[in-house]
Amino acid sequence: MMGRVILDGNREQLFNHLDNYAYQRKSEIDRLALPSDAGLIKSYVLEASHQSDAAADVEAALSSPELRAVRLGAEDLFRVTNGMELLGWAEPFGSRFIALHSYQRTQKIDHVVRRVVGASPDLDFLWLSGEAFMLLWRNLILPAYPSSFVSVKCEQENRFESEPTQGPWYDDDQYPEDDLDSDSAAGPEHRAASSSFTDRARYLEDMLSNLQRLYPAFRAVKMLRIPATEQGGYDLWSWGKTTYRAPNFREGRARLLEIAQLYEQATAAIEEAIWLNMEPVQLPDGPSISIGGAPVTCEFSKPLTDQTFQNLVSTTFDQGKGPLRLWGVPIRLGERKVHVYGLDLHLWQRLYMELTPERFVFLLPRGTCGNTVQRLATNIQRFVDPAVELTIGAASYTEIMESVLLGREVVVA
Repeated sequence: MMGRVILDGNREQLFNHLDNYAYQRKSEIDRLALPSDAGLIKSYVLEASHQSDAAADVEAALSSPELRAVRLGAEDLFRVTNGMELLGWAEPFGSRFIALHSYQRTQKIDHVVRRVVGASPDLDFLWLSGEAFMLLWRNLILPAYPSSFVSVKCEQENRFESEPTQGPWYDDDQYPEDDLDSDSAAGPEHRAASSSFTDRARYLEDMLSNLQRLYPAFRAVKMLRIPATEQGGYDLWSWGKTTYRAPNFREGRARLLEIAQLYEQATAAIEEAIWLNMEPVQLPDGPSISIGGAPVTCEFSKPLTDQTFQNLVSTTFDQGKGPLRLWGVPIRLGERKVHVYGLDLHLWQRLYMELTPERFVFLLPRGTCGNTVQRLATNIQRFVDPAVELTIGAASYTEIMESVLLGREVVVA
């Protein structure tokens, strides 16, 4: 299946191969005859550290004990191996992002990618919150494909209501290709909601809006299927993974590249707004300091219970676990207030946090990656409060994302 011409070929040959592979798998899906050993094509968009407008450095970013990336000739395309095994192919998606394309089975590739990102301070995922999904849905998908079938998966878990479990956080996603059942223990009970919907876009819009209004857990969108031009679609997941369920690799890649570019613009706008910066200024009365930058505030729909609040702080900072990917030593100012002078484990940048059951406030100095805000928005919504309101200065996170999507000026003052 993967001959030498594919392993060492050029971009055109590789993309032709992936188009043919996607076509075969879609045909098998339609006939309910997908072989048990055939994985669907998947693309993972990873954020890498960036210092300029040059293309992301794929070889450096994916260099790890598990992975090795080797350039294919003169192409800006790389073969990625895991030991002696071919894992997939990677390419830069602009200056911030890397796309890793693979048709390894989900059980293998998902875990490899998550381990590599979790162990690297230079890498993070492209994070899509429920608000980001709904903006894509209402502005890009619904107007263009009102009669197409669309699938949405919503999932929200109040993980911190009960005592934290000891297992890894990022191994809990269902494997959408395989529909596997699990015999493993479910762990402590907590509130959880998980539902999937498939319908024509114009019908799904009304139903989903009503559900989100009545039951906020449906705001935590985990997956949205972007319709393909001909048939099928591309499952876009909240952590930047796309599964191809359509017969055209190139089309799915183009959709993902468009989303990554919009996301990059939004992340840059967030950085411009949030970076805490102090500069000396000369006033008539003498020298002073001008302080710029906007705080990031997560306002909960209702105060967290004391147990939820303490579990979240303990898991994130005392145990160094959890989905927020932050580190620090919590300074407890009573039972209901915590200060943290910590680090974002992506790029090891400092940040300052004030945490209470009512709200979390973050101050991010210049140089902190704006993707931190995207990660917080996505994971706090999914694991803490689906109705959390995130603001940057005086502007809501949703307003900033929508302004970028619609090409409007971003205003946070």
